[in-house]
Amino acid sequence: MTARTTRTRPRATAYRAARGSGALPAGALVAVGVDARWTDDIPPVPAGRTVTVSLSSARVAERDGPALAALGYRVVGVGADPAAGDAGTALFLVPDEVATAHPAWWRALVARAERVHSLAHGPVGVAFAEALGRHAVAFDR
Repeated sequence: MTARTTRTRPRATAYRAARGSGALPAGALVAVGVDARWTDDIPPVPAGRTVTVSLSSARVAERDGPALAALGYRVVGVGADPAAGDAGTALFLVPDEVATAHPAWWRALVARAERVHSLAHGPVGVAFAEALGRHAVAFDR
């Protein structure tokens, strides 16, 4: 019998830590491309709901963070979208309960999306572990 070896996988560990805190809601990570006037097409957050967004660069956060906050989004920080390469991206974490309770709002946000990743799929959580950690902190409050 051979000994089983295990590799340390930092992203998987980070994802398990974010999920294990209980702070990260079930939902979807919605990736929206960033251009000069992209926030004009983003619908305001439904009243009384929490939707977080992380932005791909400090420049994008400085330019567009205030507009997103005015729309009701909680801006949780800056970090690259691992699926977007160098393209500017905003990653919105939308809890399932918000998408279900506000289908027109959900459709309007998804219509602007380049990608939508369900957090029900483990590999998505691992690939986006760093970004999800930023979002989990906002839901832990």
